[in-house]
Amino acid sequence: DFLVEEDFVKNSIRCAVATSNRTVTVGFTNTEKVRPKTLLTGNQLDMTKAQKPRVLLRRKRGSILFDEVLLGDRGTVATYMDRIKSMVSNDIITTYSKEPLPV
Repeated sequence: DFLVEEDFVKNSIRCAVATSNRTVTVGFTNTEKVRPKTLLTGNQLDMTKAQKPRVLLRRKRGSILFDEVLLGDRGTVATYMDRIKSMVSNDIITTYSKEPLPV
C-alpha cells in the first residue's frame, strides 16, 4: 500500500509528486525525464492531500507513450481516458476506452 501527493512541499523541498509506503517518502521532479529528487525517512506526506493512486502507468525507457497499466481496472482507466489519451498507446486506448476507436 502506498500514497501519493501532488505538489509536495516539505521545508525547502518542492516536488511535482511524492509517494510514500509509510517507511520512506520519495519525491519526483516534473521535467521531461522524471527523476527522483528526494528521499525522506518515514511518511512525510500531508495526510489531508495524500491519496491512494487510482491509475498507475508505465512506459519503456525512451518511449514517449505509456504502454502498460500497472494499477487500475478498465472502468477506472476509462474514467481518466480524456486526461491521459494523449499520453498512452493506442493499445491502452482500445483496451480501456468506454467506446471503441473508429477503424
